[in-house]
Amino acid sequence: MGINQAKQQAKQLKQAMQEAGHIEDELVNEERRKALNEALKNRKLAGREAAAQRYLEKQELENLKRKK
Repeated sequence: MGINQAKQQAKQLKQAMQEAGHIEDELVNEERRKALNEALKNRKLAGREAAAQRYLEKQELENLKRKK
């Protein structure tokens, strides 16, 4: 194997490794984005549930006040 061929193979290997790294980075970013969206959705849902609970408690309090 000549020096030029070895250099060319090393260059191709380096390029392939960089491309694989970019693909991995994209997959990591996609998973991160999915996790952030899921967390946001859960936070919104928790806020709605808390608001519904406060509403129910307020209604219950109003009903108790009317009965007095």
